[in-house]
Amino acid sequence: MSSTGNAKPSASQPASAGKKAGAPDAVIAEAKKCKGDAKKTAAALDAAFAKGDEAAAFWLVAEVADAAVAPWLVTRYGAVLAGLGSKKGPTKAAARAAWDAVRPALAPEAAPLEFAALYGAMAVEKQWPTRVAALERAAHLCVAAPKQAAAILPALIPELTPCLWDTKKEVAAAAKAAVTAAFGLSGNRDVEPVIPKLVSAAVRPKEVPEAVHALAATTFVQSVDSPTLATVVPLLSRALGERGAGAVALKRQ
Repeated sequence: MSSTGNAKPSASQPASAGKKAGAPDAVIAEAKKCKGDAKKTAAALDAAFAKGDEAAAFWLVAEVADAAVAPWLVTRYGAVLAGLGSKKGPTKAAARAAWDAVRPALAPEAAPLEFAALYGAMAVEKQWPTRVAALERAAHLCVAAPKQAAAILPALIPELTPCLWDTKKEVAAAAKAAVTAAFGLSGNRDVEPVIPKLVSAAVRPKEVPEAVHALAATTFVQSVDSPTLATVVPLLSRALGERGAGAVALKRQ
C-alpha cells in the first residue's frame, strides 16, 4: 500500500498549497545578510540580476529596497517595470512585489530620473501592464513631486499624449489620468478653467475647435511660462493642422 501522508512535494509543486507566494527562502537569507549595508546590498543586487533569474532578482529588490540604495534602484527601474508585463506568472508576481517596494524608496528629487525610465516603459511595443504602471506612476509623480514634474512638463506631455489614443482601454484610461495630472501643473490660474477642455480635445480631436474658442476667450493676467506653454501648445499645434471648413477662422484665433 502506498502512502501519501509523508510524500515530499516535487520541485514544481509548492510545499504547501495554501502558502502565499513570496520571496524564496534563499532570497530572504541573502537579504538579511546585506540589508542595512548599501554597498553589500548593491553588490548582491548586481549579482542577482547577472544570474539571469529575473524572479529571484525582483524578489531581492522587494526585500532590500530602501532609500539607502535608491541610486541603484533607479538603474534597475526599467527592468522592474518590464517585469510587470512578463508572461511568466512567477516573474510577474516578483516584479509586482519589487515595484511596490521601489516606489516608496525614491524621494521626490529622483522624479526626473524616474520619468526618464517611465518614457521608455510607455512605448507602444511594451506590454500593456507595463505601460499602465508607467502612466499611473507618472500621474502619481505629478502629485507627489509637482515641482520636479512641472520643470520637465515640455518633455513629459509629448510622451503622454500618444497613449491617449491607444486601442487598449486600460492604457488610454491611465494616459488620460496622467495627462490631466500633468496639465494641472501649469500653475497658471488663467488656464486652469480651460484644462478640462484641453484634456478632452487631446483625447477627441473633433473637440479642438471648441477648446481653441475657450482658450481664445481667456484673459491672461499671469505671465505665460514654460509649464503653461507645454499645456496649451499641443492644442494650438493641432489647430494649425486643421483642414476643411472653418479651419482658416480657427487658425486666426
